[in-house]
Amino acid sequence: ARAAEAQKDLKKAKKFYRSLLPQNFDERQIGMTKADVYVSLGRLHLATGEVPKARNLLERGLEAAPGRADIKRMLDEMP
Repeated sequence: ARAAEAQKDLKKAKKFYRSLLPQNFDERQIGMTKADVYVSLGRLHLATGEVPKARNLLERGLEAAPGRADIKRMLDEMP
């Protein structure tokens, strides 16, 4: 997902991040949490103008990690 995002292939990056959501994974091993996955997806949807989807994903990320100030800030700054 990160490689696809770095290559600006947003469609493929979304697909890979979405594939992580239903899975249980070792957060330490892959270097990201479920909340991080939601944030990455939210950021990608925001970049492609899909504001309602982005908001929903960020809200789900905040549910997964209620103390994340960065997610709260992103939601506050959304159009």
